[in-house]
Amino acid sequence: MIEKLFNSITRGSLRFKWVTITLSVFLMVAGVFAFTQLNQELIPQIEFPQTIILALNPGMDADTMLNEVTMPLEEALSHIEDVVNVETTTSSGLSVTVVRNDFGLDQEEIRAQIQAVVDAIELPEGMEKPDLLTFSFSDLPLASISISSEGSSLQELKDLVEAKVVPELELIAGVAAVNISGGQELPAEEEEVAVEQSPEPTQEPTEEPTVEPTEEPPVEGEVESVAMPDSWIAAMAAQGFPITTVDQLNSMIIAGFAASAPEMLDELTPEMVLAMPVGALAALPEEFIASMSPEVQAQLMEKLASTAPPVVEEETHPSTLPAAWQAAGEAQGIPLNTVDDLTPELIQGFASFAPEMLDLLTPDNLLLMAPEVLAVLPEDYIASLDADLQAELDEIIQSAAIFIPTTTINRANGNPSLGMSIFMDKEANTVSVSHKVFEKLDELEAADPGLEFEIVFEQASFIEESISGVTREGGLGAIFAVIVILSFLSGRSNGKFKLSWRSTLVAGLSIPLSVFMAFALFKWLPVVSDPVFTPLVDATKDIAVLGGFINALATLFTSKLTLNIMTLSGMTVAVGRVVDDSIVVLENIYRHIQRGDDQRTSVLKGTRDVSIAIFASTVTTVVVFLPIGLMGGLVGEFFMPFGIAVTYALSASFLVAITIVPLLAFLFIRKEHLPPAEETRMQKIYSPILSWALGHKGATLAIAGVLLIGSVFLFGTRPQAFMPDFGDVRISTTVDLPNEYNMADTNALTLEFEEAIFDIEGIGSVLTEIGSGGGMESIFLGSAINQSAATISIGIENAELATELTAQIRQKAEKTFGVDHVVVSSGSLSSQGFGGFALVASAENFVKLVDFNDTAIQSLNDVDGLANISSNLYDTGTFLRVDGEPAIRFGGELETKDSLRVTNKAREALAEIAPAGITISEGFESQMQSEGFAQTFQAIGISIGMVYLVMVLTFNSFIYPFTILFSLPLAVIGAAVALWLSDSILGLSSMVGMMMLVGIVVTNAIVLVSRVQVNRKERGLETKAALLEAGRTRLRPILMTAIAAILALVPLAIGFSEGAIIASELAIVVIGGLTTSTFLTLLIVPVMFNILDRFSKNGKKGKEKKAA
Repeated sequence: MIEKLFNSITRGSLRFKWVTITLSVFLMVAGVFAFTQLNQELIPQIEFPQTIILALNPGMDADTMLNEVTMPLEEALSHIEDVVNVETTTSSGLSVTVVRNDFGLDQEEIRAQIQAVVDAIELPEGMEKPDLLTFSFSDLPLASISISSEGSSLQELKDLVEAKVVPELELIAGVAAVNISGGQELPAEEEEVAVEQSPEPTQEPTEEPTVEPTEEPPVEGEVESVAMPDSWIAAMAAQGFPITTVDQLNSMIIAGFAASAPEMLDELTPEMVLAMPVGALAALPEEFIASMSPEVQAQLMEKLASTAPPVVEEETHPSTLPAAWQAAGEAQGIPLNTVDDLTPELIQGFASFAPEMLDLLTPDNLLLMAPEVLAVLPEDYIASLDADLQAELDEIIQSAAIFIPTTTINRANGNPSLGMSIFMDKEANTVSVSHKVFEKLDELEAADPGLEFEIVFEQASFIEESISGVTREGGLGAIFAVIVILSFLSGRSNGKFKLSWRSTLVAGLSIPLSVFMAFALFKWLPVVSDPVFTPLVDATKDIAVLGGFINALATLFTSKLTLNIMTLSGMTVAVGRVVDDSIVVLENIYRHIQRGDDQRTSVLKGTRDVSIAIFASTVTTVVVFLPIGLMGGLVGEFFMPFGIAVTYALSASFLVAITIVPLLAFLFIRKEHLPPAEETRMQKIYSPILSWALGHKGATLAIAGVLLIGSVFLFGTRPQAFMPDFGDVRISTTVDLPNEYNMADTNALTLEFEEAIFDIEGIGSVLTEIGSGGGMESIFLGSAINQSAATISIGIENAELATELTAQIRQKAEKTFGVDHVVVSSGSLSSQGFGGFALVASAENFVKLVDFNDTAIQSLNDVDGLANISSNLYDTGTFLRVDGEPAIRFGGELETKDSLRVTNKAREALAEIAPAGITISEGFESQMQSEGFAQTFQAIGISIGMVYLVMVLTFNSFIYPFTILFSLPLAVIGAAVALWLSDSILGLSSMVGMMMLVGIVVTNAIVLVSRVQVNRKERGLETKAALLEAGRTRLRPILMTAIAAILALVPLAIGFSEGAIIASELAIVVIGGLTTSTFLTLLIVPVMFNILDRFSKNGKKGKEKKAA
């Protein structure tokens, strides 16, 4: 029935020649037009399935934020059905909740549910509703630009940019926002002091005072150590005090709890109180002691009296700080006796950790404070003071002209500058908007000769290079494929070598026709199919299997595709495959003409004979991508555009093969144009080898088995990573100096570091930002200035030198800033979106996590391939929780291509040493990568099943399609060898390449087995004779299609352009797998067919005997 349909289509194309030609030209032109109109971007617009809830309440301490904001949010969010992970980070005045769900769900609906939860939750009085944020690759800046001007101060430049440059850029269609950063200038006196006080380059910065409780002298009769309440342990660990027993308490800690959380004192048992050091006992509030039993009170008084020093009457000086402040200083190992000992950083610390301590300060204390210390007192605290006192303090601050930075210091390659980030609308064309922006910047520079824009980063050039590179490699692949066709179809005629240009052009035209028809589908198929599939998806979304299938089809037909490295890589990969159907059809027509059939009969019969085979081959190649759509996840989001591109191109190629190719063959190919039919040299070599293999089945299969085992071993030696590096590689240096360093100090050290690295050969642009640590503050609190933090982003000229340059820069950074105050790492776009290392330890009991932290860090440092291991445990005043449990996140840098294997080793290392009650899991980033890898294995298994089903329907048999599946292991051999020879990673790209092989390698076997079936059923040949004839007949089209596909992929595999990086490993796998599977298929498939056919016949004879 299907064969008749295809035959009717071919007949129609011959009957209505000019209609067919006109329609083909129209589709070609439409495809060219669509190609020029499609949006261009680097990678598909992947919207990560997560929502960030940002809650701000300046002045609220971390404990209150946790209990009154974060935990209620966690509880409410846990009831949303599709939420799979809730991670919260809480600090003073800030709560960040990351809500994650699976890919492929209706993100708008889930965000609406999250918004409803946020709106319904009861927040502390006066607190504004939290904001909801999302992230996708389209949120990355279109361009980052450094701005400078000769003869203008930074402030004058900033005024000019904000008044003239920003408004001009915001008028450009497609520009969503323009952000300006930098512009801070240091007063001359600040720079002079910084130069005088900064450490020498070889000297590490002064270490921050150790924040540990002081040990008090033992007291006679002191009891053994007694554990503190769990809530105390958690609170102390969150503030950077890893203590667990009451004998480690001191007066500062007790005073802090008494002032900020007096209700926690009620958790202390008499045993705990009696085990406290004397200093801690003395700080207990009188009302708390009065609430205890008389017996306990008596013991406490006795203990205090036995160690009380003689009382000396002494007049208190106005500058003397309250006893609680002195005790706090004693506990931290720093003098805090008078107001002269106070620094801005200490005031900020108390305001965050224990704001109630500020209430203990006397008016005399405040009036005697240094102006720079007064300047950082919280506004709400100042507002609570007497009006006259406020006026006096304000006068002191104003008269001192204190320097308080309001923005960051920016430099580009050592020169003072402003930073400008330009963002675009999600639906805009990256390349066209970039060109308009750069044209406008050129106009502005021409209008103001002193103004200079230096482009630090922009996406357009990389996108254009990627697209042109992949397009170029696709074009080269098409040329190679045409050369292969010409070589195989040409031959000697009457003693002369004759080139078959006509036949080659007929087959070669299928490449541009198929490709540009696919581009036309890119542009207009979603417009036509969306109204059809939208109601179907809605109607079947609750039906498990059918709903998933309809959704996958909807994705295939309604996805709005753009020109990016994934869709273009898909088209490039398809170039080698789109010509296959045309080659098989043309070669069969070719043989019929050589055999003497008339022109029309040769075309119709030649096409009809192979129509079912090429249809099955096309369908098997296409269906391998259906599991990607069904399984969803990051793999589906990232590679689905690739699969859709291949599907469109192959579907177009089949249509071309049964319409345009027969028509052109009918019009242009005659017998006199062809060399005579005769056995080729390849057939003469192949036939005896196949005959030997059929006579030595065991030896043939044993050789294949040995090769397969060896290939599995090679696979095990390859590094495993989710994605290869792509995009510009930069080295990031994150500086976090002690709080006592002001902006001038940080700037002085950063200048020294810049001077040190400018001499390193191979580095590119150096971008410095002082005042932002590049972490949570820079993401969520753009206005927050951290004077002791800086980020230096360093470009490199050769990505292959990234590891070497990172080591050199890390050495100089640690020498300048100190080992404990700087982190140096390298990464590209792939490491930002798909890389990174993170493990999470969680437990109901926070004490266990505190005890486990140092051991875990040491264990991770011992894992090869990891560096810069740290945890968030000692992030002062910060609470991390994962799915409602206290947690610690361990992070670090992967210094190896074998990232997945190293992550697994790290997880196993922690799991081995983790005490009972602690759960070790991958951080969400690592988990997403591991799951994506596992999903790809599952998709390959599903693909094999779907390919088998297609072949069962094609051959109407369960046994003979099974013989075709034996070509799949043969592809593994070549894939493994190719990855090993090219030193490539075993990653997501190569796994998708393996999936493609499932659909590609069986096509040769299908063409071979279909001929065997024709020989047996229509010509009555015995099995061995049928196999030998089919092998000789199908040898040329099999080799032609395979070699054409292989050579078409060679430019992509070599990967000269950046855009080919992702598809390069995929192409390498397909080339290797197709090479071995092609040659071994010509031997192993006939051998297995012979074996299974004999088995089938024996089974039938056995049944007949039983019946008799």
